[in-house]
Amino acid sequence: MGALFLTLLLGIFACQPTTSNRSSGENNTEEISTDLPESQGDVSEADTTVNGKNFGFAVENLRIVANRKFVEVNPAASKLFELIKIPIEDINAQNKLVEEGEDSFEDIDRHVDEWIAKNQDVFDSWIEQAIESDYR
Repeated sequence: MGALFLTLLLGIFACQPTTSNRSSGENNTEEISTDLPESQGDVSEADTTVNGKNFGFAVENLRIVANRKFVEVNPAASKLFELIKIPIEDINAQNKLVEEGEDSFEDIDRHVDEWIAKNQDVFDSWIEQAIESDYR
């Protein structure tokens, strides 16, 4: 269950945002810009730029969203969703691999397997805690 879920999770994170420029002619493009909400404080342009495009916001955290009925009948999955915390550096590293062409299902599965192997103790504790929550 855990490896399959993590494959799905990293696969979702592997999706790179895309941007486009508005163009009114062949050589005339107008870049669309956005402003940071004041709540993000002292975030620099470097914090909001991905692949050379400023998206106007920084990634603060990523959350798992699940159907309420699903988590009600699957308390172990619900607990697992609460526990999973993948460092943004690891997500960025995996996204870079995808950007560099390692984007097949087999590649993503390998990325997951490598991440789990490197973080086996943490991963195992997530699974153990999730299973225990199912028996309470």
